[in-house]
Amino acid sequence: MRKPEKTDPDQSTRRRLVGTSAAMALASLGAAARADAAPQAFTIKRGRYGLTADFSPVYNTVTVVPWNVTYFQQGTDWTLQPDGKILINTTGLYRIIITIDWVAQAGTDIDLRIYGILCTRLAAQRRQRTPTPFHDDRLAWVDVPGSNPPKSARYQGRWAPGLIPMGGIVATEVTLANAGVVGIGDVAFASHTQISDAVIGPDAVNALGVQAKVVGPDRVRVCLYNPTIADGIVVPDGVLNVVAMNAVLTCGENDDAFQMLQTPIEQVQAGEIVYGVVRSHVRNDYLQANKDCFMQVERVG
Repeated sequence: MRKPEKTDPDQSTRRRLVGTSAAMALASLGAAARADAAPQAFTIKRGRYGLTADFSPVYNTVTVVPWNVTYFQQGTDWTLQPDGKILINTTGLYRIIITIDWVAQAGTDIDLRIYGILCTRLAAQRRQRTPTPFHDDRLAWVDVPGSNPPKSARYQGRWAPGLIPMGGIVATEVTLANAGVVGIGDVAFASHTQISDAVIGPDAVNALGVQAKVVGPDRVRVCLYNPTIADGIVVPDGVLNVVAMNAVLTCGENDDAFQMLQTPIEQVQAGEIVYGVVRSHVRNDYLQANKDCFMQVERVG
């Protein structure tokens, strides 16, 4: 029979103390680990800059936007320069935002517009005496294509031309649904749902002439002409469709073209420079000096 072990009071006490110390050490390590894992508090600092006057970039040239008014600035981690660029004073993580408010006007939104955010790195400053946008880092860049379609106006309604004898012309005049778009000298097109091989036959379709002419403000005259079919051509009642377009050389137009661009979070060193640029392929295009047109710098870490 196994004898019961003797209990050493001192040894038992030592075990309890060791156990207690180990638990306290583990708890301390756990608290330290949780403290390290917890996100460190950082107050985001922001600054926003605008324009005191409307700004027209150099035609078809990447042009630095000359921000020259401070809306607000928190801290001294960067400084607005006289040329509109931002000098970074404190190395950190930054996010840069620009919003561009192109003016609303006709004849401008017809070609490519470009806007971007660039950074002159320290290495680039050492390599070049005069840094240019072509050598700087593109932190964010957008190409915005333009649009130059003619303005158009339409008409749709029923028309029964009936019999068109050989050598004869049948005509109707319509008023376009969109007033003020077309006038004398503009162009028009017309079609009729009953002018088809299945309805009037292929010979009649081939022979029949369909003309549409702008004869006055918002007015189009549609003519059907039968030059060769001796028995005449009968066009039954159907839907007449008319499209008229202005014929000006340039017809691009936009409302206030508000556009925003933001960089990802970027590591920027003290002494580096960030700035905004724009380019327009259209002469006389310009940015509006208002609170919707600005550059914002944010230090986030």
